[in-house]
Amino acid sequence: MAVKRDKSSPWEFLWYALYAFAGLGLELVLMGGVEPALFGGTPPSRYTAAHTLLHWGMTMACWGLTAALLVRQAEKKLGFSLLDSTTGGKGGGGAALTPEGARLLRAYDTFCARLHDAADELFQEEFAPFL
Repeated sequence: MAVKRDKSSPWEFLWYALYAFAGLGLELVLMGGVEPALFGGTPPSRYTAAHTLLHWGMTMACWGLTAALLVRQAEKKLGFSLLDSTTGGKGGGGAALTPEGARLLRAYDTFCARLHDAADELFQEEFAPFL
């Protein structure tokens, strides 16, 4: 994927969180609007096996779409592919991180660990007199 990378501020990454939050919103729309209309107002505590299967199928589709959109947006912004995917066939389909995706994930893990350490240190500096 040959897309030109641009400089991003950390605040632009807030959009990824908002996209994920939109996925939650979609699930709430399913639970609060679509399912009651589809299931004739049957409460979840009285779902049959068919209701439950349909509910989880729609939920998986909702989150699968959200994840696919997040990955596509991230790839577009980053300028490289995150996943290497294959469609079905004899051995079945699947997806794996690209080398760049794995490197990004390692960098994120390192960032989170360093951020946690810095926050612990700052917390101790500021709140030690109260602990």
